[in-house]
Amino acid sequence: MTVLISTKRGFINAVLEPQFQEAITGYMATLQFSDYDDVRMLKNDLRGDILYDRTNSMLPFKGFIHLDDLASHFNCNNFWSRLQTNKVDFTETPVAYYWRVYYTGENQEEGEVVDSETYFGHCLASDARYIRWSFEALPDVVQLYPIFTLPAELRETCDATRRHSVSGFHSAKS
Repeated sequence: MTVLISTKRGFINAVLEPQFQEAITGYMATLQFSDYDDVRMLKNDLRGDILYDRTNSMLPFKGFIHLDDLASHFNCNNFWSRLQTNKVDFTETPVAYYWRVYYTGENQEEGEVVDSETYFGHCLASDARYIRWSFEALPDVVQLYPIFTLPAELRETCDATRRHSVSGFHSAKS
């Protein structure tokens, strides 16, 4: 089930795709937009790449947002109950993810946040499900957002790995 949101300029369709759910991204919605001004309205909440599909005349723009941010933006906390995961994905598989990790640093006695920390970076899609466990201390919040072009930092890493494996290869000559 999708949620169709009417705006001053058009429509926003919120959908849950199987590939972007809890195990990987922590309940993220795919948003389809009929008007680019609506994309701009949500630009501070959207993460990852903004996609344009010229073959979709009704909802050509696509972006990604965590349900908490979507509910907060539209002041509607019942998005969780209205959305059900689609049976199939309609967005291509991302090549990488942008990730953000939060440590809240709550003071157990006071309930106050003291010394919160945020880290961010990119990872290959194949490494996304391991981000949570790749830190010394388990993060309080992990958010991942799909990206569909390889970022420069990952391109450099992939190139270095490729050079290392090629330069480390020795043929067996008799």
